[in-house]
Amino acid sequence: MLQTNEWWVDCFSDKFLYIFPNIKEYLFFLNRWSFKLTFEADTIVSDITEYYSKLYDRLGVQEEEYTISHATQIRKFPALLQCDLFDLPYSNKYQTQHMPHYVWVEKHLSDDHLYISDDSPNFCGSIDFFTLLGDKKEMTVANLHLDLSREKEEEPIYLAKLFSGQIYSNEKFVSDIINCDFSETEKCLLISDNAILFSGYRSIIRFCRALFEEVKNTDILEITKVAIEYCNEWKLISMMCQKGIYINNKTMWSRIEERLERILLLEEGLKREMMKLHAIILDLKRGAFNAN
Repeated sequence: MLQTNEWWVDCFSDKFLYIFPNIKEYLFFLNRWSFKLTFEADTIVSDITEYYSKLYDRLGVQEEEYTISHATQIRKFPALLQCDLFDLPYSNKYQTQHMPHYVWVEKHLSDDHLYISDDSPNFCGSIDFFTLLGDKKEMTVANLHLDLSREKEEEPIYLAKLFSGQIYSNEKFVSDIINCDFSETEKCLLISDNAILFSGYRSIIRFCRALFEEVKNTDILEITKVAIEYCNEWKLISMMCQKGIYINNKTMWSRIEERLERILLLEEGLKREMMKLHAIILDLKRGAFNAN
């Protein structure tokens, strides 16, 4: 059964790592933090899709897609299924808000039921095929497997070549949110509805913790502490915004503005730590990986 990680990043990551337990977690989360947040067309957007478009190629993953109706006929499970939180009865967005979401389909049961596992929202059990389908005519499931014939570079070389310590500045994003002509309540709703975008920064923590388990360099723990402080600040902002939706006053938004500006200060510290992390990874390339 899938478990919710303390530093959950998104609905795809831990399901992927569950499918491929032999893929090193730090290789999966490599550069997951290099995304931009922008405020445009009255919404918050991110360019993180570029990361995922390259992920399968980096890790040597191949994908076979089937319509869910075909997959149930030929018993092509377990598999990943992309659905909609709007159609999941165990989700707090059920019948209220549309949001793409991945679930892990363990097997096809009788009477048009699927046995699924989910890490966030946490659920494991049977669900009706037509419930998942909602008002859609069809959905697609993905069978993933590794290309074992592909030559892979040694991990220290791979890390050193691809590692990006770049944390994109949120200065313009914060300024745009603060200065837009939305009401305080609308600003709070905008941020709280898009909190999943900020969770991407938790990938730094996941990367560092996994790398530390491999190389036991205590400097990585110090970098992790700074990343945790940064992520906790985003979490606090999200929680304050959720409260600010119902407490419509300028004092609450003023406190949120202060926290958004603090993000920029913490960001500078995190950028310095990522430069240190880059130096550590270059040392690994020169032979500092533990022999194992």
